[in-house]
Amino acid sequence: MYDCYTEGYYQFCKSSDLTHFTFVQNTPLHGQFTPRHGSVMPITSEELQKLTDKFGTPAGF
Repeated sequence: MYDCYTEGYYQFCKSSDLTHFTFVQNTPLHGQFTPRHGSVMPITSEELQKLTDKFGTPAGF
């Protein structure tokens, strides 16, 4: 997810490899969903394991 602030929306994409992305949807900048730069997105233990398997353990983790 990233913002296209001057265009008035957030844009969501998805990726299975963090290299190639597919558009999912645009979401207006107003309303109940109002993340900011540096927002934290929770992930499940399964998602953490998949990321660790693919990219290794982050430094200082």
